Amino acid sequence: MSGFFVRSFGCRASQADGAALEEGLRAKGFEAAAEREAGLVVLNSCTVTAAADEEIRNAVRRVRRENPAARILVTGCYAQRAPEEIAAFEGVTWVVGNSDKARIPEFMDEACGGEHYHGQIQVHDVFAETGFFAAPAGGAGGERTRPNLKIQDGCNNRCSFCVIP
Repeated sequence: MSGFFVRSFGCRASQADGAALEEGLRAKGFEAAAEREAGLVVLNSCTVTAAADEEIRNAVRRVRRENPAARILVTGCYAQRAPEEIAAFEGVTWVVGNSDKARIPEFMDEACGGEHYHGQIQVHDVFAETGFFAAPAGGAGGERTRPNLKIQDGCNNRCSFCVIP
């Protein structure tokens, strides 16, 4: 892989998660690259509104047009909510939900180390997760942090008004 690029959409929690993903990929030995040159482009999605979903779809199309050799990984709330929908987008190689977001550096290490990533979609029941993906964003120069506020990670209630688990 010729480097990675992470782009986060949405709230501050998503921005902090994106910075933690960057740090995790660097820790596995991957190097950051410009979006148009990256071998891996990670789109860390939001899904609060239909416009947020459309923004991700547009981003996938733009990456495919500007960097056709890139492997695209979509993660975040949209990936958790509608993984099959995202997997159907032309050019998307992996879909990883919030349930497995913290394992993306491990998945990429396996995918690039000779082992093949088994299955395009990696999404599990987010309610079964007990840990937080809240590593400090050290690679972002300490500019971003994410406090462990339960509202940002969901809860075990399945409220009819809450689109994001």
